[in-house]
Formats: sequence, structure tokens, C-alpha cells
Amino acid sequence: MKIETGLFDHGVLQRDANGYSNATITGTCATAGPVTVSVFRAGETILDSAVIGDAENGAFSATLKDVPTGGPYSIALSVGDEATTIDDVLIGDLWLLGGQSNMQGIGLTSGAEAAHPDVRNWYMDDRWAASQEPLHNMFKAVDAAHAIICGGALPEEQPNRCVGPGIPFGNEMQRRTGVPQGTIACAHGGTTMEQWHPERGRDDGKTLYSAMIRRLRKVGGKVAGLLWYQGESDVLEKIDGPYTQRMIELCECVRSDCNDATLPISIVQISRYLNATPDLNVLWMSIQDQQLRLPDVVENLTVVAAIDLQLDDTIHIGAGGHIILGRRLAQAMVAWRDGAPAAKPITPASVVLGSTVDNAGGSIVTVTFDNVEGELQAAGRPWGFTCGDHPEDERVLDVQLRGNQAILTSADPKSSMDGYRLWYGVGINPYCNIFDSAGRALPAFGPIAVGQPRAMSRFCRTWNVSVPLPSREFDDIDLGILDTLTLRPRRFCSSFADRHVDWTIGTDEIGWYTTRFVCTEPMRLRLLFGYDGPVKLWLDGELSVTEPNGTNPGDADKSAIEFDATPGDHDIAVALCSSKGQAWGVMLRLQRLDVDDEQLEKPWTCAMPEWV
Repeated sequence: MKIETGLFDHGVLQRDANGYSNATITGTCATAGPVTVSVFRAGETILDSAVIGDAENGAFSATLKDVPTGGPYSIALSVGDEATTIDDVLIGDLWLLGGQSNMQGIGLTSGAEAAHPDVRNWYMDDRWAASQEPLHNMFKAVDAAHAIICGGALPEEQPNRCVGPGIPFGNEMQRRTGVPQGTIACAHGGTTMEQWHPERGRDDGKTLYSAMIRRLRKVGGKVAGLLWYQGESDVLEKIDGPYTQRMIELCECVRSDCNDATLPISIVQISRYLNATPDLNVLWMSIQDQQLRLPDVVENLTVVAAIDLQLDDTIHIGAGGHIILGRRLAQAMVAWRDGAPAAKPITPASVVLGSTVDNAGGSIVTVTFDNVEGELQAAGRPWGFTCGDHPEDERVLDVQLRGNQAILTSADPKSSMDGYRLWYGVGINPYCNIFDSAGRALPAFGPIAVGQPRAMSRFCRTWNVSVPLPSREFDDIDLGILDTLTLRPRRFCSSFADRHVDWTIGTDEIGWYTTRFVCTEPMRLRLLFGYDGPVKLWLDGELSVTEPNGTNPGDADKSAIEFDATPGDHDIAVALCSSKGQAWGVMLRLQRLDVDDEQLEKPWTCAMPEWV
């Protein structure tokens, strides 16, 4: 007799809810009749010639029950005079490993964690063995999918680049539960959610999903859960694209094919990428945001952060980082079983904006988090937050951690922060170092509205400016003089385009600013203009703001002009009178008015005017 599915040397069988085996075993044989089993452990007889199935027409099917968690066991099957013995079998928990390269394992082998003897792996050449890197021995893969993706031939072995989170996960699960652990290696580097979609095939081994399900069925069809690390390859999809829906469909199909509607799933939020161009920032953050929100639409799904982990190259987590990540994945799975808060990622519950106590011109943003184990802490000075009108702006002066709160001090006054957004782990390669007492990292998140939610452009920080010019009567200040001036670009360090160092103290002067913004579609806009001196502003050549009595303070939104902007370029010119050095500068931003509530929550879903 020959076993085809469910039971192999050195393997792990999935335990049931009561801690016993319940494994379906199939195979071929020449004899018809009852299938019997005897199970032994260290000389002890666990089962003795128990009938567990039947054989007919050259095939047999049996169900091995009542073998307790643990092992190793020697299992003898027989049908009539035919018999086979399977050795070194454990009863415990099985886990699917799916996704792309960071689950497959590209970390440097130096520093890899050795596996506990009770941690096993179902390798890609369809054999059980003690876990050691590479778990994903794709260079020997049985399923055609892996060769098809690689252009027709399996990839070569990379013995020095093969470390992933599977072994640390198995070790930590074994440590926490005392139960043998088995992993089923199914990931493939560089793959997208579209390539993983179940509709591409579910049972032929020629697609990623069907290869995973074939391997699942080969070892018995039952697992304790799915670990998933994927998303980097989906960054090039459109903003707010199909990633969430594809993940929903993947989870539904895995649970259906596992015959477990509540199968726990733990995913890793994508980490960092050093080589990406800045235009990928928002796309990268969109995937991170969708991943963080998945528990809202997929039950029994947890999200584990990796934003703080070290990389071995521009995108792949190193061996030390994978040890931490594997332990975090195990922590999430155990917490899910126990119904503990650590089953859920740390997420912001509220953001409150206030002024600084000393009224020094800045503001305080208090962020309160849910699902914190113990208290928030940091390795060194807490860092990773961005709070401003654009994710690239550095406006956070300091961060203090108090229990489940982060107290941010902003360089900007409360009056200018309506429409500001809060991020953590912004962009493709942030520095983040905040975690809770259980060692769980704060995940990347944002944008979250600070102050009144509004669809705001960033403040204009790059202007073309003139040298200070002699003063003239306010009514005589005219746009025509620009044709005679030489203006040079200047990048200002904050939202306030401060010229006070240019002025001659005690002398009235005029400073000119010009800038331009572009609209990609028709927009209803509000121009918001702040200043601290007499000022005029022209929009597309028309005088739109005239304030001969302008004075301190330089609040951000002193003047507001609503208008319909056509697609294309729009020009702004400003003349500021120095008031003998008392006036320092101007502030300018744009608000889009024709947006709905969903676009306010996810500002990347609508086009905005851009400064050029």
C-alpha cells in the first residue's frame, strides 16, 4: 500500500479542538477490506489494530483519530497482507506560509535562528523534515506555478539569502504552547495579489493559489491558520485600488478550501523600501493603510507591524528582524486564541489638538491608542510621527510617551492646523522606534485629520521673490512692475514665507512673491491667505486681496477667496509692505471644496491643486 495524502515520515498532523488527531489519509493498495492502524510512542502502544477506514477498487481512505498532541509517533497501517509504517510523526499545529519574498525569505543566512526539534516544515519538493533554511526550497519545487512565474525554469538556490519568519514563528509558537509546529512553505517572491487570485486556478498546481491548496491537501487539508506577507508588488496599482477586495476574496477562498470559516489569518503590514522614488510614497502608504484596515472587513484577521525592523537590502528584512517578526506573528496568533488585546494591532483611537501651555506659538497633538499592551515606549528618542499639511513636512518638534498616549509638540500654531494630517511611518523609508511593553511595534498609519477635516493643499513653501524695493503709496502698487524685476526661487523652511531678515529695519520696503499652481481637472477652490502687514494678492492677473491695514498676528487664513479653477496653470503674485520691519511674511494654501466625506477621510482619492 502507498500513502498519497495526509501522513508522511517526519510530518506534523493538525490537532483538533480537543487536542487529538483527526487526520484523513488516502492512498492506493491492491487489497480490499478494512484499514487498521497501530500507533506507538517510545515503546508505548497508543492504538492497537484499530479499524480506521476501508479499501476498495485499488484505493483506501482512513481517518486517524484519538492520537494525543505530541509525539513522535510510529504509525503502522495495514490492509490485509499489505502494510506500511510511517515514523517520527507529531501531532500539533500546521500553518500555511503565503505571500512574496519577505515570507519566502531573502534575509542573510548569518544570524538565522535554529529550529526547535518539534518544529517541522513541508518543503516545496513535497517532503517533511526538520525546519532549516531555506524553508522555501523553490529550486526543487514540485508545483509548476513556480517555474512558470520564473519564465519556465525554477530559480537557482541562494544559500546565503534564504531567511524568513517561518522558523522564528514556529519556535515561538512551540515555546508558548508546548505543542509541535509545522509550516507549509507556499510563498513566491515578487508576486502580486492578481497572481495569487483564486480565479486563476484552484487545483492544478500551475498557479500560486492552486499550488498552495494542492500542498495543503497533500498533508491532510487541515491547518491552524495562514501567515501572509505580501503587498510590495501591489504598490504600483492605482491609489486605493483593488488590494482590499483581492485580500477579502483570498481569505474567503482559503477558509473555504480549509473547510474552516473562522480560520485565523495573520498578515504583515509591508515595511520599508530604500530604492523607491518619492512618487511611490502615497502608493506605498495606501497599501499599508488598506492592510491596517483589513480587520474591519475580514473577521479573525490580525495585522502585525514590521516598520521598525532592520533590512538586509533595500526591501528585504534581515535575519534579526525576522526573528522579531516571527515572534510577533506567534504572539498575535496566541492572543487571538486567548481573546487578548494583542490579537489586534495598536491603532489610533483619537487625535486631540490643543495649544502649547506656554503659548510659544506651537501646538500640542495628543494621540490616544487602542490595543496597547502595558505602555508605549521607544528605543531612544520616540520618533516616527509626521503632522502637517503634507506627508513630507517635518513639523513635529518632540514626542513624549505616556501610557497609551503619544504627546506631540508641533512647530505650527493651532490656528493654522485645520486640514493638517497625522501620519506614523510616513513614506517609503521612515525611521520608527515606538512599541508597547509586549514588543509590538506601532504600525504605519495615516493620514488622520488633525483639527477640522478639510481637503487642503500643502502650504506654498517655494516662492520666487524679489529683493526689497523702495516703498510707494499702497494704491500705486501695481502688478505691472513684475515685468521689470528679477525674481529668484527660494525654499522657505515652514508654512510662513518669512522675509524679515531681508528688510532694512526702520525703513518701509516692498517685497514681491510669485508662485504657480496647476489643476488636473476642474475644481472649486478656496484660496486661504495669511499675512502680517499691508498686502496685495493677484490671482491669474486679477487683484483679489487688498489689505492696506494688514498687521500681526500672521494667522494662516486671514483672507479667503472662493473661485472655480479650470484645468491647467494658475498664477499668484503677492506684494507685502515691510511696515518698517514689523511685517515678516505670508502664508498661502488652497482648499478644495467639491469633495465628499469619503474623500476627506482618504484625501489621496481626489485630485488636488499642486504647487509648481
